[in-house]
Amino acid sequence: MKLVFVLFLSITSLWCHSQDRLNIDMNRIPQKKIRSLIEEQYTVLKVSSIRDIEPSCRRKQSLTGYRMLESVYVVREDPETVWKMYNAISPAESWNGRMVSFGLLVSKWKEGVLYNNDSYFSGIDTGQIFYVNLKIMQGLYNLAVGLEIIEVDSVNKAIKFSYLQGGKSRGEQMIYFVPTKKGYTEIIHRTAFRSNSYIRDRFLYPYFHQIAINEFHRNMKNCIFNDKKSEQYVAQTISN
Repeated sequence: MKLVFVLFLSITSLWCHSQDRLNIDMNRIPQKKIRSLIEEQYTVLKVSSIRDIEPSCRRKQSLTGYRMLESVYVVREDPETVWKMYNAISPAESWNGRMVSFGLLVSKWKEGVLYNNDSYFSGIDTGQIFYVNLKIMQGLYNLAVGLEIIEVDSVNKAIKFSYLQGGKSRGEQMIYFVPTKKGYTEIIHRTAFRSNSYIRDRFLYPYFHQIAINEFHRNMKNCIFNDKKSEQYVAQTISN
């Protein structure tokens, strides 16, 4: 009886471990740098389960010693609508432009992988890790970046991402949605970052990071207004 119990525990443990493993089809990731980053997580960081991947920042962690950047964007739409769209739009749409391209998304808590050509997306959640590729200097240099969503605050309308452990940068990105006096939405994007290179932190990171997040928020804005136009068209069609 004891032997049967031990075998049961062993099988259960193996099954649970296999459920946690990163079951990723590398052939569905077009960006070479992202494939290399994931392979590096397996070998160098010795990641065997997605839950082994750690963010470089935790919730409410002190950011003393980090460099700070802040950008502000205004969307002529109410905060509730903007918040819902930022939660619902797939990263395959939002992280998709001249500089930034989406590779894939995996979740620590839910099974399944979202690739850049998948159409279904259930919305953002904590524990989601997404990988993007930054094409720098028109593709002369490419950089793969992994980010984990560490907080989704629906009450205060805030989203926080953390860079992953082992990456070139450490820190987090915070997006806040604030109502304006006219009823529009002010989007505040704050970034706390640092690396082992003074030149990178002082000159390179701020410049290329600004281009990347400008592209991201521009994509989001286009998605919001395209969706609103679609709603207006449907309403007009019904009324006619």
